[in-house]
Amino acid sequence: GRTCSAVCTEGCGGHGSCVEPQTCRCEEGWTGPTCGEAVCTEGCGGHGSCVEPQTCRCEEGWTGPTCEEAVCIPACQNGGTCTSPGHCTCPPDWTGLRCGE
Repeated sequence: GRTCSAVCTEGCGGHGSCVEPQTCRCEEGWTGPTCGEAVCTEGCGGHGSCVEPQTCRCEEGWTGPTCEEAVCIPACQNGGTCTSPGHCTCPPDWTGLRCGE
């Protein structure tokens, strides 16, 4: 006789298998109806997107594993903290764009 197998007309994105008609079982780290959405359990901080399991691609000006670290080039000086891309928050007694004054 013939062997029947389930059909998922949209496929399972290369990250899962079709287990019932139109139903994919996703590999670990992938989700969605066709297993095409990567999972980043800690998220990407609102400044990036999850492109592979546990891997964020950060927007320009942000870095770190979850895209929550702002980038200041040149870096903040004298104990200043980079709080958003290109913006330093200065400690008391320091001022200026990079806390150098």
